[in-house]
Amino acid sequence: MEQRKEIIYGDDARNKLLEGVDAVANTVKITLGPKARTVVLERYGRPPVIINDGVTIAQDITLSDRFANLGADLLKQVSTLAQNNAGDGTTTACVLAQALIHNGIEYVRENPTSAVQVRRTFEELSEEVLHNLDHLATEIKDYQDLFSVATISANNDEEMGRLIADALDTIGPNSVISVEESSTGLTELNYLEGMEIKKGFANPLLSKTVERNRWEKDDCLIAITNEEIKSFNDLVPAIELSLIEKKPLLIVLKDINISALSSFAINRMKGNFDVMLIKGEDQSFWLDEKMLDLAILTGGTFFNSQVGRSIKDITKDEFGLVGSVKVNDVRTTFISPNGNSERIQERITSINKTISETESEWHQAKHRSRIGKLSGTAAVISIGANSEVEMKNKMDRIDDALNATRAAVDEGIIVGGGGTLWRIADAKLALIRNDIGTPKDNIERLFWLALKAPINQIAYNCGVELNEDALNTSDYHTYDGVDDEYIHGLEAGIIDPVKVTKSALRSAVSVAGYVLTAECLVCYVGENIDNV
Repeated sequence: MEQRKEIIYGDDARNKLLEGVDAVANTVKITLGPKARTVVLERYGRPPVIINDGVTIAQDITLSDRFANLGADLLKQVSTLAQNNAGDGTTTACVLAQALIHNGIEYVRENPTSAVQVRRTFEELSEEVLHNLDHLATEIKDYQDLFSVATISANNDEEMGRLIADALDTIGPNSVISVEESSTGLTELNYLEGMEIKKGFANPLLSKTVERNRWEKDDCLIAITNEEIKSFNDLVPAIELSLIEKKPLLIVLKDINISALSSFAINRMKGNFDVMLIKGEDQSFWLDEKMLDLAILTGGTFFNSQVGRSIKDITKDEFGLVGSVKVNDVRTTFISPNGNSERIQERITSINKTISETESEWHQAKHRSRIGKLSGTAAVISIGANSEVEMKNKMDRIDDALNATRAAVDEGIIVGGGGTLWRIADAKLALIRNDIGTPKDNIERLFWLALKAPINQIAYNCGVELNEDALNTSDYHTYDGVDDEYIHGLEAGIIDPVKVTKSALRSAVSVAGYVLTAECLVCYVGENIDNV
């Protein structure tokens, strides 16, 4: 049955978009600042989630009014863009976007033909702000700066801030720092000498061939191939060599069919050899790169089937070697790998070059993770909690804080709490005539006023009205919501990563432009439209 669509235009369309924008923004912005509130999210068949993570909250909102839901979805994009680009700043981005959209729509209502001009002016002014932020940036100088950024980003949780700062200070910002649920119930930081990948036994069947679902061996050979093993015989040459060498063997492969797996498992259970199988980490186009990384780290050969190399042809000199290896259902840890340090450093240099040539933040993060693993040290932050709800909240907070702190190391820090955006905006507003002025003056005024929204929202969440005169005490003052005072942000540790602030602004301006230039909405109407 053909589904009908309804179309609305002009102010009706913009009002509906604004309704959706407000629904998301008003829900998210209560989580901003040191005295933020939480949001309770329903989970069908599971306990509700109590959370203050902006992007998670935004993505959970769906409105019954389909026209309004278009506005909600657009604001969700703001949080998603900010999260993908910098890993934090999603709430600030939503607050900025809402302010820009409200101010812009107010102007467009009175000047219907000005929407494109408003969008272009907002985009031009945002570039000016981005340049100013770069100019105002201060480098992360010491451990205290790391601690301050991490603590603030974790909603002023000093314990989490300390764990993140300790990890980054010890192993460096490009190293692997994983966050996982604690098996002991304690929140703690541990270090691994070696490399860890998030892949365990190649098949659950293999866990039944070992005691306590673990395979742990010392002085272990490593064989690595991106082949999909179709016959057990393909593995026999490597297995026979391990028997000759009298060493256990771990084979890292892309996949293995059930027939070959069954033959392998039967031989294992008979005690014919001491060999284990795992799949390579990240079964995607990253697989070959990560397999080559592991081969270099362990001093072995990567058998790449795409260039005609098969594990069937392996020689004893082509094995990798590690001091010990630990395999369980979900991860494999390589301790004291035997790779050549010069080869490893060459690989790291090559990856760093790739990072410098890559624009995607997501791809850069993937490459940094590879460098961290090649560097041979990883940190594991184990999170303890008393409930599933508490665990979810803690995991989200520490993930945001870790991303924000890495971002601060990348591009530096500025006075936080919205103080820097407020100061840039206040200086620009002082240059604009207070009377009616030109149309461009009026549009610029609306943009600069929107930049004051984050710090005003923080003050509101703290139950006070912002005192702008107190902010003007110095160029570095901001509002401290914890102690309800106006202080030097850098000295007090109230700081934000430049990268996060820039990402929030870019995301907000981008989506605001789309909303402001929307003149028509088209939506399905009627019943049973979810499958359209």
